[in-house]
Amino acid sequence: MTPTILGLEEPVTFTLPSGEQFTCLAKIDTGARTSAIDITIAHRLGLGRVYQQFQQLAPKLTVTKDTLTSLTQQLQRTIVPDLKQRITALADVQIVRSASGITLRPYVHITYQLGGHTIQTLANISDRSLLAYPMLIGKSDLGNFLIDPNQ
Repeated sequence: MTPTILGLEEPVTFTLPSGEQFTCLAKIDTGARTSAIDITIAHRLGLGRVYQQFQQLAPKLTVTKDTLTSLTQQLQRTIVPDLKQRITALADVQIVRSASGITLRPYVHITYQLGGHTIQTLANISDRSLLAYPMLIGKSDLGNFLIDPNQ
């Protein structure tokens, strides 16, 4: 099978719980490990409460290069199990390194259409309101695609 070729920005289609569909433009980012959706997308998908509850219940941790290893162990042992028990639809919590620093983010299961393919994935919810794209697609979702930056 010939891989589908994607450019650096692509339309992505989501199906809402009501069956209605909506499309947004996503940034293809082969430097990102996982995908991320904006809070507004999470709300439309019925996952907005996950982000809200996470903001209220997650511990406020200061993550640095020096504390990363110990906090990652603490996260897996105690923080993630507690939050998953308290927040419905929370799939995971991970420490994410990005241009804005090192942060703790909630992850949810989402399904979307990209380049004629249905993608089921784990994506983090973050406030992307100041960024150009409401969704970032990371390399974990790009296995069936070739990326052409000239498209």
